[in-house]
Amino acid sequence: SLLVILTRFSAASFLLGQRHRPHRHRTDSRRFAFDLSSAFEWLSEDRYQQPGYSHIQWLDLQRCSEHPKSHSSDAMIVPLYPLNACYLPSGVNQTLNNVEPQNLKMAQDLMGQESPLFCVTLRAMDTGRVAHIGTLMRILDTDEQYVDGQLVRIRVTCRPEQLVEITEILNGEVFSLQNRLQKSSEYLQARVHPLLESNDLDGTTTDDKVVQTTMINNFNMIKTIYQLQIGGADFPPSTLFRLGNAMSTWDTSTLSSSSTTTSFWQAAQEWQSICYTVRQGRQAMLSINRNELMVEAAAAMGPLKLPIHLEDLPPTVQRQVQMMEVEFQNQFLAMGMDPCLDFQALISLPSNRERISCLAHWIARERSRLETVATQMSKARR
Repeated sequence: SLLVILTRFSAASFLLGQRHRPHRHRTDSRRFAFDLSSAFEWLSEDRYQQPGYSHIQWLDLQRCSEHPKSHSSDAMIVPLYPLNACYLPSGVNQTLNNVEPQNLKMAQDLMGQESPLFCVTLRAMDTGRVAHIGTLMRILDTDEQYVDGQLVRIRVTCRPEQLVEITEILNGEVFSLQNRLQKSSEYLQARVHPLLESNDLDGTTTDDKVVQTTMINNFNMIKTIYQLQIGGADFPPSTLFRLGNAMSTWDTSTLSSSSTTTSFWQAAQEWQSICYTVRQGRQAMLSINRNELMVEAAAAMGPLKLPIHLEDLPPTVQRQVQMMEVEFQNQFLAMGMDPCLDFQALISLPSNRERISCLAHWIARERSRLETVATQMSKARR
């Protein structure tokens, strides 16, 4: 039952120590994948031929020099916030938890400004470089948390407003290893150039309408398939059923011609949220399997000593755990439900028409995957 599995998962998680941190900067197939991350520059290069990926450019934080656009009248200087995630300019409020000294200082400085804007951008976990297209965020509210009179966290509610191109990083040296080890409170600042939204869909063609209609039908079919829990064996019980129920039902107003840009980003935001949920479900299954293997191996060594650390287990068990992580990572990437790099590719595309086509391709790919799973399940029952 769900209760039994969640109880078993929670108990195993409690038993396990926190000393083990998988190495996340390997650039080959032997990487550890405990967090199922996809924010890797090597992966972006591996997908170069896929829609949008050829438009992603990476900047070295300490070598991003001045760009000709830096002198344009609409350029602005804002704090730069590198993250292992991609945010869309959907206008949907987001929450960021700041605990690092430089992020606390950035939030405090912005709270006193009339226009509290900063730029979030994807940071590659394997190279440390950042994507050249980011999202401008406006702070709406903050919640400061103190422990023993000392500020330890600032929770920021912000609204993603606009895509920007990073044309110059003004103080990349503050992100040096030495500064980070010393927990410096100085934060990055960059010169950014707002990207104007394309009006290429003002004259919507018949082909455009076909693409949009097909995407809407595919999305609604995916919702139904999730509700039927097809493929649910790869997730904790009822995960897909609850996901399907939470999904909206798309219709022609989902991409209304009167507000194509706004409605598109809201639709893309929902698809990204679905991708995050799928990743979290696969992450939960990995955690359950990983924890059970470690507890079983520790118990076989004699009286159970708590907490359990991976490095204390026999090398053969460590290897089993690592291979399990890699297998889950490969399985997740093969699903085509990446909430990170795929959406960096999406915001890097130069036109709305290309973005809609790209999103439609991903949704069609997920429907095809689910129908393949359904066919396999039907054959297995015969």
